[in-house]
Amino acid sequence: MFGALKLKQKVFASFFIVGLFATAIAGHSYYSFDNVLNNFKGFVDFSNRAQVNLELVRNVSEIQRQALIYTYEGHQSAAEQVHTLYDGMRLTLHGGENLESVHADLIRKHLQSYMQAFEQLQKQRDLQPS
Repeated sequence: MFGALKLKQKVFASFFIVGLFATAIAGHSYYSFDNVLNNFKGFVDFSNRAQVNLELVRNVSEIQRQALIYTYEGHQSAAEQVHTLYDGMRLTLHGGENLESVHADLIRKHLQSYMQAFEQLQKQRDLQPS
């Protein structure tokens, strides 16, 4: 088939074949890079959500620790730390773009109940004679 063509036509046909091959490679590269980009965006989103969740877990643990210090030893600074941590967690939960709303609402509800119980503890502790 190629033997019946003139040299100029052979060169043009070769360029055309190479162009199609290069276009196929470029299309495949674009698809691959787009896929990698989407996977990386998903990883970054997951990483951000995981970081927020870990921060919330750390803060819950620290609130519990500070509440126990206040309960058993009566340090006022521990009570202040509980309120500071609570305020920070409330801000995180209200700005919860990295949290699912169902989970954020549930955490918010339980955190509010915990803080109401802590405030009752504070009132009782303040009423106790030293």
